[in-house]
Amino acid sequence: SLYSYGGTLVAGGAFTTAGGANTPHVARWNGSSWSAMGYGFDGWVQHFCTYSGSLVALGSFENSGGTSTPFMARWTGSAWAAYSGGPDDNCYGGVEWLGNLYIGGRFTQVGTGTASYITRFDGSTFEHCGQPPAAGIRGTAVVFAEFQGELVAAGTVNLGGDLPLHNIGIWDGAAWRSPGTGTDFDIKDMLVYQNDLVIAGSFSTVDGNPIDDLAKWNGSSWSSFGTGTDGWVAALAIYNGDLYAGGNFTTIDGVAANNIARFDGNAWHAVGTGTNGRFFDLVVHDGILYGAGLFTQAGGTAANHIASWNGTSWAQVGGGTSGTVSVMTSHPDGLVIGGFITQVGSTPVSHVCLWNGTSWDALGGGVGSSVKALSVLNGKLLVGGQFASAGGGVPTRSLAEWNGSSWSEFEDGVSGGQPTEVVDALYRDSFGGLWVSGSFYNVGPIASLRIAHWSDPATDVPPIAPPDRVALRLVSANPSSGPVAAQLALPRDARVRADVLDAQGRRVAALFDRQLPSGVHIVDWDGRTSAGDAPSGIYFLRIVTDREARGIRIVRVQ
Repeated sequence: SLYSYGGTLVAGGAFTTAGGANTPHVARWNGSSWSAMGYGFDGWVQHFCTYSGSLVALGSFENSGGTSTPFMARWTGSAWAAYSGGPDDNCYGGVEWLGNLYIGGRFTQVGTGTASYITRFDGSTFEHCGQPPAAGIRGTAVVFAEFQGELVAAGTVNLGGDLPLHNIGIWDGAAWRSPGTGTDFDIKDMLVYQNDLVIAGSFSTVDGNPIDDLAKWNGSSWSSFGTGTDGWVAALAIYNGDLYAGGNFTTIDGVAANNIARFDGNAWHAVGTGTNGRFFDLVVHDGILYGAGLFTQAGGTAANHIASWNGTSWAQVGGGTSGTVSVMTSHPDGLVIGGFITQVGSTPVSHVCLWNGTSWDALGGGVGSSVKALSVLNGKLLVGGQFASAGGGVPTRSLAEWNGSSWSEFEDGVSGGQPTEVVDALYRDSFGGLWVSGSFYNVGPIASLRIAHWSDPATDVPPIAPPDRVALRLVSANPSSGPVAAQLALPRDARVRADVLDAQGRRVAALFDRQLPSGVHIVDWDGRTSAGDAPSGIYFLRIVTDREARGIRIVRVQ
């Protein structure tokens, strides 16, 4: 972390020396040389901020020399001093706002009171403060989908910001809401089929009604696909216009089907003779449906953990795999599979590999441990899971990028997971952005609890064509210290109100309220509120028409 304070540059991190000087985890630069700041710390410094004129250090340290300074400390000018009654675990970020210091981290207590990952310090006392409406999620989102212009996240999600959720939530760009009362057990997959949002899992109740394993949402109410299955459903795909469901079952809506079935819009059908074990994922690549899971036969043919279906028959894929395939994705170069895999056919691999139709590619040594999520962004393969390295030694904190020849960490990875960082889901949205979810508290330098969105910081984004619904996306850098610009696409003439909200949902800037014609428009915010320049923090650009509302999260840094 780098911070400007008192005319000097302050650096914090994992280092112990700077420019030859002994500087345990913190140092300052006067323009010509490095020097220590007191005794430094015994652990990492993750972040700096200023409160009441004093420099505050936050991190995973507990002592400065012989002084106890658990997880946060202030600089007196000659030494680091402790805050009494502070957080009981790592601190990752802080900002002064309206006379208070707000701290975020991995802690659950401040002093003798509880504080769920965020606390407020008023100069003398630490207090719990409720999560702002958009303060990430609790639980795990394992799948995303876009439905009626909004993002849906599902899995074992139980809180969106401060809103209770039951395994599924809808994000409109500024706030979470629940579609009905959700489900009683986890959701494993989700997609849009025939204008309905379809969910699959191991649930038996949806919105208070008895619905087993499969359900559909039309935007206002839930309904079932007949009587469901006698087991559970883990994977969904659309192939040749039909909905395919794979999982662990022998019947679906009364139809005999071994672990996989096809819905033609009216009724369910078996897919050949199915498999002798469960499915974990289904994906369509080059006109073929691929299924992966824990099975050794498909359609009576030997198929170790992966098989293909061409619409009439099953086939094995490259000799199969040595371990469980948990996720797949279609890539321009071939079918990519991931999981806990060490061999495909006769080829040694490390948890991720590519099938080009005739042979396997180990992708430059793969990643260090299990893969849980795959996506393709700008032609590059993104891999998420629970690993610390890729390509045999490149540090990649659970989020790696393969460019076709080498591995790198994608946008500084994720950090702050407990007990370790995990990426459970990756989703590329219709605007070219990337959604990431898992066990983490930070993505790159940004604090974000278990869910985050990445967008290309380039400002020369081509205009978006007018869609069927209102669309909104940033075309300026995010985070930003200057003006913000977004593209707004209107499918029809509409009265539009544009505001900027803070993290508590309060309006801090009114941009305009006027009639606009259909087409693409630019919405600008100069970074100012009614009180002056907006301080560092989380904001939301909110667009409201007579029919719809949209929002975008903005990170402002000063």
